[in-house]
Amino acid sequence: MRNDIYAPLSAPVGFHDDKVIYDLFGRAVGELHGLRVYCMAGHYVGER
Repeated sequence: MRNDIYAPLSAPVGFHDDKVIYDLFGRAVGELHGLRVYCMAGHYVGER
């Protein structure tokens, strides 16, 4: 299931499928592990 990700001003900036975060061009840019968010390089960047 695809879920869109929006910027603070409501512009769409990407989407995720409950495991991977993609930019608007379909490139993988991050991963979701439970509530934690990581960039593709493996660095922790926050929680959802």
